[in-house]
Amino acid sequence: MRHLFFPMAVLMFFCGSVLFAAEDFSRTTPTLSRKTVMVAAGQVIKISDSFLVIERKVKEETEMMEFKLEKPLRTIVVGDQVKVSYRQEELRNVALRAVKANKTAVRKSPQKTSKGVPGAAAPVAASTVK
Repeated sequence: MRHLFFPMAVLMFFCGSVLFAAEDFSRTTPTLSRKTVMVAAGQVIKISDSFLVIERKVKEETEMMEFKLEKPLRTIVVGDQVKVSYRQEELRNVALRAVKANKTAVRKSPQKTSKGVPGAAAPVAASTVK
């Protein structure tokens, strides 16, 4: 009985691998269709329940972008700075998400002295006279 176990296991392995290789997986695996999501930021020019128009600067040029809205945006008004996540469907921009953008200004750091204390004067070296 012990001598039959190993040949039976090998036979089952080969039969299973042949059946596995013969199966067609092209019908069972769905194709993943990922659409590219893009982001645009700008100032709201027009807004309604079905569309949004923003003006944005790209390389010192201004351009207008129009987005079709899936849901009306209640918190955004004309003049707000917004960041819009969108994708293109049938040559139209469809907004997926629009949020108010925080304008961040570049702040100048205070002048630091040699001791690292802002506003303190740097120590002056004493000159020696001979």
